[in-house]
Amino acid sequence: MCEDLGAEDCALWREKGMNFVAQAKSRPRRMLKDTLFGADAQTCESAGSDAVYSQILQATKTQVAAYRKAQDAAGAAAK
Repeated sequence: MCEDLGAEDCALWREKGMNFVAQAKSRPRRMLKDTLFGADAQTCESAGSDAVYSQILQATKTQVAAYRKAQDAAGAAAK
């Protein structure tokens, strides 16, 4: 993911908890499934497919851009 985002966006993505694992952990889970297969097993497996990854990458880029835009707006309002 970081290769596709670039160093600056990757750092922000990790720092602000926008990364895929952090978001997956915030969703409700089925306890039995996690016990049997490990936490986030299906989430991580799904993310590995090319079709899903491209959607996750685009959503992540959109999320990072939205965060930056909100920070810029907050900075402008503070002036």
